[in-house]
Amino acid sequence: MDVKTKIYYDKDYDQLLISQKQENEKIKHNFMFDDFTISLTGSGKIVAIEVFSASEYLDEMGINSKTLENIQSAEIIIEPKRDFIFIGFMIHSNLITKEGQIRVPLATLPRDYIKA
Repeated sequence: MDVKTKIYYDKDYDQLLISQKQENEKIKHNFMFDDFTISLTGSGKIVAIEVFSASEYLDEMGINSKTLENIQSAEIIIEPKRDFIFIGFMIHSNLITKEGQIRVPLATLPRDYIKA
């Protein structure tokens, strides 16, 4: 089943929200660390990522923060590794790279924290 991704950037508060939550899913847990919130369902599925001070974070990653106002699409990336799970997101914009997309890392968590 295709999951529709919702993207919202609030310029006034400099917050980026990327959500892949389906209507029948309910958020049960929010993990908050640094300037990030990762939202999980009761089964441990990551359904949303929120980045506070998003322009500052992208600048630190070497990405033009103007990209936030020109995001065409985005997706949450969850990659299980041997002992941990990589969490990040991909943003698509005509302002970045020739390919128009860039991968942004957020965190790595122990594998048993979430469902991948």
